[in-house]
Amino acid sequence: MGTTWEIQVRVAKGIIVFNLIVIIVGAILLENWKPFVLGSICGSVTAIVNFRLLAISMENLVSKGINSRGGVFKHTINRSLIRLFISGIVIYLSLTSKHINTAGTVIGLLSVKPIILIQSFLYK
Repeated sequence: MGTTWEIQVRVAKGIIVFNLIVIIVGAILLENWKPFVLGSICGSVTAIVNFRLLAISMENLVSKGINSRGGVFKHTINRSLIRLFISGIVIYLSLTSKHINTAGTVIGLLSVKPIILIQSFLYK
């Protein structure tokens, strides 16, 4: 595993806890809660996978020591487009499926940001 493995595990655990809380609140407040739960699970799994792909990409950049500015730029853009494409597919599937709630999916996808902010304050 890479040098950022502990951070990745900590963020993944935070995403899981955050989305469990969101799922519980959504199950209490919504009458048709199953699509919301499924959307939240899909979004959070995608967020964890995207965060892992980001970590792998950054570790590769550092370990390979790409010196040219253009090489770093191309690598970063290519990997960002791949992660964006994955998120786009998940959102499209949630929009077209009757069994997956789009709001739950988006909340799951966006759950990385508050977790990173919270953990940056806690582990300072």
